[in-house]
Amino acid sequence: MQQPSTVDRFLEPLLAGDRKACRQFVSEQLEAVNHDATRIYYDLLWPSMQRIDECFRQNRITVATEHMARRD
Repeated sequence: MQQPSTVDRFLEPLLAGDRKACRQFVSEQLEAVNHDATRIYYDLLWPSMQRIDECFRQNRITVATEHMARRD
């Protein structure tokens, strides 16, 4: 069985609207990459937003969930 990617693990609390878990996850990832914020942006945040957009366009999440995850 394949392990979920970092993005997959981040999407779960993000789509659930669990801000505290999201902040904790990002903090842990920042520590793992020696506080390289650029790497977190390109490897975690940007792909997560792309995945949310993809799910929304495929009607796999609601408008409310999309807005909650992106905080529009």
